[in-house]
Amino acid sequence: MNVLLKQREIRFCRLHPDTAQAHSASLILSDLEGIHHVQSMETYQLFVSYDVSVITLNLIEEVLVELGFHLDNSLMNK
Repeated sequence: MNVLLKQREIRFCRLHPDTAQAHSASLILSDLEGIHHVQSMETYQLFVSYDVSVITLNLIEEVLVELGFHLDNSLMNK
């Protein structure tokens, strides 16, 4: 099976009780199937590399939101 890797940056909203959301999210995402690499770059920034044949960015974001993370969806980050 071919692996099609994508790399994305996910940013978190600063208005959240967990001031280390990126680190907390990296611990969770590292256990998901299809995630090849995940690294918190800053307190509110996460870098993720994933196989799109297994998992999508939309699904990754949905999982994070369902677990209570607040993503930064401002236009400046898109």
